[in-house]
Amino acid sequence: MELETSSFKVSTDDRVELRKITDRVEDAIDESDAGDGLVFVSTPHTTVALFTNEYEKRLTQDIIDFFGEYVPPEGGYLHDRHHVATETQPNAHAHIITSMVHTPVLALLQDGTLQLGQWEDVLFFDLDGPSTRTVRVTILE
Repeated sequence: MELETSSFKVSTDDRVELRKITDRVEDAIDESDAGDGLVFVSTPHTTVALFTNEYEKRLTQDIIDFFGEYVPPEGGYLHDRHHVATETQPNAHAHIITSMVHTPVLALLQDGTLQLGQWEDVLFFDLDGPSTRTVRVTILE
């Protein structure tokens, strides 16, 4: 059993941003020369969620709007009192949403190819941007 880890950065421009990172994950797989195994995609950030879903403009906006309505950034959260006192960006909503969204992503690797459904992509959901974040790709072969 062999374990290989690589990482890449994702920069966001908006407070809340949902991006497709499937190509970046596949690039990491290609660089590894892995054959069959498991791919584990993770992030060390507690305000970023990773999950798989269809990447379609209206759907991604629906996802952003849904969480914005049910877990609004200005929700009066206790965690945000510290941020207000220290004049940093309140982010309790981001922590709450990432605790509800599946993260990290675990997928099969077959013959060096990421095994996803026809419309399935690996998505990166930054809820506390703008920022530059790290994504780790670990391959267990």
